[in-house]
Amino acid sequence: MRLRQLIIQNLVWRGLYFLSLFLLNVFVSRFFRAEASGSLYYIVNNLSLLLLLLGLSLESAATYYVAKNEIKPGQMALLCVLWTLLATLLSLVCQQWMGQPAEGLFASRQEYTLACGCYIAGVLLTTYFNALFMARQEYLVPNLILFLVNLFMLLIIVLAHSMPGHPHLVFFYLASFLLQGILVTGAYLLSMASTIRLGLPGLRECRKIGRYSLVALGANLVFFLVYRIDYWLVSKFCSPAQLGNYIQVSKLGQILLLLPAIFAANIFPRAASGKGEEIHLAIRRIIQMLFLTGLVACLVLSLTGWWLFPFLYGSSFSLMPTCFILLVPGILALTMVRILAAYFAGINKVRYNLTGAAISLVLIVIVDFIFIPRYGINAAAATSSLGYISYLAFLLFSYRRHFSFRLIDFWAWQDIRKGNIVQMLKKELTGNTFPEP
Repeated sequence: MRLRQLIIQNLVWRGLYFLSLFLLNVFVSRFFRAEASGSLYYIVNNLSLLLLLLGLSLESAATYYVAKNEIKPGQMALLCVLWTLLATLLSLVCQQWMGQPAEGLFASRQEYTLACGCYIAGVLLTTYFNALFMARQEYLVPNLILFLVNLFMLLIIVLAHSMPGHPHLVFFYLASFLLQGILVTGAYLLSMASTIRLGLPGLRECRKIGRYSLVALGANLVFFLVYRIDYWLVSKFCSPAQLGNYIQVSKLGQILLLLPAIFAANIFPRAASGKGEEIHLAIRRIIQMLFLTGLVACLVLSLTGWWLFPFLYGSSFSLMPTCFILLVPGILALTMVRILAAYFAGINKVRYNLTGAAISLVLIVIVDFIFIPRYGINAAAATSSLGYISYLAFLLFSYRRHFSFRLIDFWAWQDIRKGNIVQMLKKELTGNTFPEP
């Protein structure tokens, strides 16, 4: 399948899934309001860190070795299922040290533990088998399943509005991730039923998987902390309602970074193929286009956020507009970081990404501890922007060691002035920038 078709398919189906995820997030926020939804998403953030550690970034090795045909899909699939079971059991043990859930979210401590186990197992299965689908460059089936389950959960939340109480609604929300995982796993196994042979990889293959996964785990852990460390700091110094507002601003920023992430996924293999000066021109054009698109989107949201955010999420999210404006420079910086980081990963220079992320992480932690106690979530947003800008500055400095260019070239938009933005986007999607090998 041509590059153009792959990107469009990824855009359509991933976009559909993220649309359902956004709607689900809006309904959850309106239903539980800022305080309770902030507590819920804080629990999810803690579970995400646990997921990262217990999951060992096995999906990275799955995508890499299955795509290269160095490990059979059936071997990787069985290993992923068995590791999910083991990781889920370990997570249940870890629940004893994760503290008590927020009052009113769960009917009992046992329900909380079971819900967390369902979430861990579901997200691991979804992540692993989505990676195996990606190794086959198949986007429709997994994203359609995630989309439909999200719609089902939306229906449950809507129906809950007419019920006298909702003591088990959070449990159903977290358990819906297990449903997604089971369906994605089943869909993959059924699609491969005629060719797949289940079995465990040999000792040599397990060593390869372990080495690759642990390197990816180290990188993913640093990146995770860069993007999420402020959640814990805001929780420490601010009220649950402020935490809920801040998490929603952060989630909105993640949505705005969806398009850069999709382009970054296609930059990686092209950079690995070694296109020289040609890849530099493509990166510059893509960054100009994405930066301008992101700038327009952020300006619109900044000007309308004072009524749009409370309208979407509810009146308890009135703190979002100012916080979002302070995060805008960071969002625009991450737009460029995603593309440059994909380039460095493609040329096997991940150390640049790790160093830049480490600088950003140290800066965010130090400044947050100083200013969040006094200025709250606005300080957290401004500090995140500062950290992301420092990340970008380091990557640009490193990038200049590979190509000779003026920094102003990334913002001069001379390529955009020669043709409209739609034509440029079409050119990127048709693969003219990156000739087919």
